[in-house]
Amino acid sequence: MVQKATNPTRALEEFKRIAERRHKMAMDIYNAQDNLTKEVIDRICDRLVVASTGVVSINGRPYKLENKYTDFNILFLACEILSDLAMLDIQIANFKPSNVYCASCKKKILKVPDYRKKKSRRG
Repeated sequence: MVQKATNPTRALEEFKRIAERRHKMAMDIYNAQDNLTKEVIDRICDRLVVASTGVVSINGRPYKLENKYTDFNILFLACEILSDLAMLDIQIANFKPSNVYCASCKKKILKVPDYRKKKSRRG
């Protein structure tokens, strides 16, 4: 099967759009952590930066991304690592998974109405 050629400009814009969405998700998780857990995430990010090139391949040609989009994805991956470990019941520092996005499928969790017990007519 031959892969259809992709417009490099469109592909880069799509990559940036996804990186920005992932960054928002990761920042929501990151901001909910205590300082110890943020330090763990920062250390994971630091190690991922060392291994990251920021180069993506589109139609077999390399394209260098702006550092900010590489950083967005690195933070997302660091949070993903801790989320995956949490799903395996492995607690790292005081990490709290997102209460907005599903840990496995990443879909936004809809708010469930609060069905508190209604007061009885007697009291």
